[in-house]
Amino acid sequence: MWNPTTNEVHFIPPSPSLGNRYIDESLCGFGNANDDFKVVKLNISTNDGRTKMLYLLSAEVYNINTKSWTLIINHPPITMVTRQDPPRYNTLVNGVYHWITSSYQYKVSNILCFDFHNNQFQQLQAPYSRYLESFFCDDVAAIKDSLGYVVQHRFSTRILLEIWIMEQDGWSKKYNIGPFSSVFTIFGLWNKDDEILIGKVGQLLRSYDHHGNALRQFQIDILEDEYFWIYEFVPSITLLLK
Repeated sequence: MWNPTTNEVHFIPPSPSLGNRYIDESLCGFGNANDDFKVVKLNISTNDGRTKMLYLLSAEVYNINTKSWTLIINHPPITMVTRQDPPRYNTLVNGVYHWITSSYQYKVSNILCFDFHNNQFQQLQAPYSRYLESFFCDDVAAIKDSLGYVVQHRFSTRILLEIWIMEQDGWSKKYNIGPFSSVFTIFGLWNKDDEILIGKVGQLLRSYDHHGNALRQFQIDILEDEYFWIYEFVPSITLLLK
């Protein structure tokens, strides 16, 4: 972990479950609750040597105050995992971290939630889109202190972006953005989630509002083999080592 404000680095030791293995197939999340920074690690394994299907089997939490790992008694529900890529956006909302553990073209995605306040798990289903046949990729995101669901659809040469927000009575679709040319790549949300960062190979990174209007251009070249994530920087003078 690195705090860019204090330029301090804290190394997280391997969890006990890793043992002598050098390859760690797991999902990780992070969050701050009760004045303590924590890292949660979801251990993934196969339960059938023939099918090689991946499932979440256990979870551990690293506490920076005690500098130790703890096995979570209330382990995550046995969940099939088809995705192990890191989230494209920040997914921590009010102390709850979110992962999409599985997604399919013609079915809604499964979202696993972990509450850092009480170390409890919960599962959600993503909203149902009428564009399932054109589904390309999806992500969860923290959008204005609420859980958001961002999905990209590809129609031959065009891209359409849908953004949903979780409200008290369920998912509510807030924006249909685009369509854009399919040569563009969506890199993330910026400026308190009011702007969407989009780039085209060989051009500069640009931002658009939720109605698809161009707002500004950044002096960041988009290279053909370049892929990066953009997260909001929150200044903090809290020390990692206490």
